Amino acid sequence: VMLLLFTAPAFASEKLMVIGHKNPDTDSVISAIAYANLKNLMGGKEAFPAVAGPINSETRFVLDHFKVPYPEIITDCKDQCKQVILVDHNEMAQTVDNLNMENVVEVLDHHRIGGFTSSKAIAFLDEPVGATASIVANLYEQNKIPISREMAGLMLSAILSDTVLLKSPTSTSRDADTVVKLAEIAGIDDPKTFGIELLRAKSNIASRSACDLVTGDLKKFNFSGTKAAVGQIEVMDLNDLASKRASILEE
Repeated sequence: VMLLLFTAPAFASEKLMVIGHKNPDTDSVISAIAYANLKNLMGGKEAFPAVAGPINSETRFVLDHFKVPYPEIITDCKDQCKQVILVDHNEMAQTVDNLNMENVVEVLDHHRIGGFTSSKAIAFLDEPVGATASIVANLYEQNKIPISREMAGLMLSAILSDTVLLKSPTSTSRDADTVVKLAEIAGIDDPKTFGIELLRAKSNIASRSACDLVTGDLKKFNFSGTKAAVGQIEVMDLNDLASKRASILEE
């Protein structure tokens, strides 16, 4: 039985919106979906996932593979996002536009804590693991909530993506253990082979413009008034970038 209990009208003030950072990667999107689903299975205030920008090719591959609907794209909160849970980020420069930080009721992240402040006490969980999806999967286990095949597949994909098949320096033994557990539930016999499929979907840059490549995974930072941005492009072969080098540098 597939439980996808996160469909809800956007901006409904009585509902919790779970959303990741701008220029969303797979971990950001999947963590929002999986955490909103967990919140709903636990009862309490209804939650729904959202994304703060277009979904990339790798994330579309994952959602299509496990037949999970795409979350709604919300790029501007204005005054309508009343109850917000941030996942996979806590930097104000990376949040959805016009989000009132006083409306943030919870944060779930695995990055550095970037000056986040709130006038009230909120749930703030930031752990040194390779992916926010690892934290979400652990919360299912802590709360004794069974993980469906679909949610397991999504979270497995997010971990493999964010840790680059568990080879990233940020990857931990917790991520590796979680991958084993989720792969069994999702029916993925060989997580590495499946992960390579993910990376191929992500690294298919042939039809992408230089602007899209430069800004597709860009995170903005404010270091005591000095603004900086860091972006990355992941490819299976550096030669894939050769024909686009000049246009990328120009962009």
